[in-house]
Amino acid sequence: MYAHERSESRIDPDQIGLYTTPAVVRILVALVRGAQPPAHLAVITGCRRGETEPVLCDLRQRGIVVQEWEGY
Repeated sequence: MYAHERSESRIDPDQIGLYTTPAVVRILVALVRGAQPPAHLAVITGCRRGETEPVLCDLRQRGIVVQEWEGY
């Protein structure tokens, strides 16, 4: 049986919505380069600072990013 054939392997629509928003995609791509402060992430991704902080908090709560002293 393949993973896509099992009923418990369905993707949560909320997660699809989260991971496909432009701000989240830009932030995740920027984080590939290493830990960065939220203000720097806002500048290099073109996101507004008010948009960056909630995205980072949501990603941290989901265990996708880790908050460190210097940034995420």
